[in-house]
Amino acid sequence: MSVTIRDVARAAGVSITTVSRALNDAVGISPATQNHILRTANLLGYSPNRSAQSLRRTTSNMIGVVIKGPANPFFTELLEPIERCLREHGYVVSTIRVLHNDDEIGAYLDFAASYRVSGFIMLGGWRGAGAQGWERVDAPAVLCTVPEIVGADRESYSSVAVDDAQAIDLIVAHLLGLGHERIAFLGPTTGEDSIGTSRMEHFVRAMRARGIDPDPRLLLRGKSGTSSYSYEYGRQVTHDFLSSGASASAIVGMSDVIAVGALRALHDAGLKVPQDMAVTGFDGVGITQFLSPRLTTVAQPIQAIAEETCHVLFERMRGPIPRHVLLPATLIEAESTVGRLS
Repeated sequence: MSVTIRDVARAAGVSITTVSRALNDAVGISPATQNHILRTANLLGYSPNRSAQSLRRTTSNMIGVVIKGPANPFFTELLEPIERCLREHGYVVSTIRVLHNDDEIGAYLDFAASYRVSGFIMLGGWRGAGAQGWERVDAPAVLCTVPEIVGADRESYSSVAVDDAQAIDLIVAHLLGLGHERIAFLGPTTGEDSIGTSRMEHFVRAMRARGIDPDPRLLLRGKSGTSSYSYEYGRQVTHDFLSSGASASAIVGMSDVIAVGALRALHDAGLKVPQDMAVTGFDGVGITQFLSPRLTTVAQPIQAIAEETCHVLFERMRGPIPRHVLLPATLIEAESTVGRLS
């Protein structure tokens, strides 16, 4: 594996920004510090990315899009209108892919130290980064699909996201209206503080608001350390739930991907959807309407999220005035809850 600028910073005992300045002969760094960093880089066998250096010197209209969980098809569908909007405004777009269990803060710092970037869109992740994590972001940035950073001052950042509370309320009202009361929620791994955790909390509140206190055994979480936004995760957690002996008549997936995995587990168990178990998702990705049965879900307004995210970023680039935008979701009723539609 090649040596990165982060490796040099760790070995030299300095920040990534300081390493970047030393390697690029920037002003404001002492000769002793620069020599120490250069010696450390040489000992580690660090080789700078020449194309990155060229781009850093010549490009000032780049926007970085940090994608946490790039395998999620919802992010794939959302990225296209985001890129289109940015390019229409004259920006070059570079995507930084961060796997679900990897560190989005580190990925941001590596990229920001290597390129000259006008601003960042943080697509997914960041909710659990905390105030200290967000303080390390020194470029104009906006959270996309994530409405909050737990523990951080909301005046310190901007965000654009779907209204999760309203979306979950649509699902709960739909299922209760069909006569379901024992409803399971398929959430993230134990201890994970992602958007799925927030959606689970909204689910509990929505049920209690209607006089139903959810059975804790129906708040489903997978084992810590696994990727909780995958088809396999949804399948495995649903399989474990069915094997536990607990009963439910409906399952709410925190995302469409997880709900698709649940459909697989139910099929493998010989259960019919929705006759034996109703299933809903969250996101409204295209594949949900090509399944059999088609998946009931709440659709996020992709075009509106993309446009608002770009506009809020442009505002942030002009000045540090925070803005938080919540957009409504739309319920899509389909075969996984109501059966075949005539």
